[in-house]
Amino acid sequence: MAEESEFRIDLASLTSDSERRDGYVRRRTLEVEQFPEAVLTPRRFIGQPAPLPEEGPASFQLEGDLTVHGQTASTLWEVTCEFDPEGIKGLATTAFPFDTFGIAVPQVARVLSVDDNIRLELEFRVVREEH
Repeated sequence: MAEESEFRIDLASLTSDSERRDGYVRRRTLEVEQFPEAVLTPRRFIGQPAPLPEEGPASFQLEGDLTVHGQTASTLWEVTCEFDPEGIKGLATTAFPFDTFGIAVPQVARVLSVDDNIRLELEFRVVREEH
């Protein structure tokens, strides 16, 4: 699976509810100029339905190697998705401390503290290939 699959994320496209925060995170925390993308390489699925349904919801875990900030670590993602005749759409989430990828916890003068926890959400859509 890993040799054939990977998700590449352009880190400059990450957004939150604050453009100012986004700029700070891109420049100082993620250093996007030096490390422009994150790469998720799936390793195994845990608890996925077998066989995969043609339609309907499913939940399972995805174990994968995530490369961020020039470092790679194993991550566990919680996945909820919806199968339909055209493909799969869903949401995968994971969380980890900043130092997992050698990133310093941000320190901003006007902010009392920053939680040492990065939470990622990946919305995805996989389209079935016609044979």
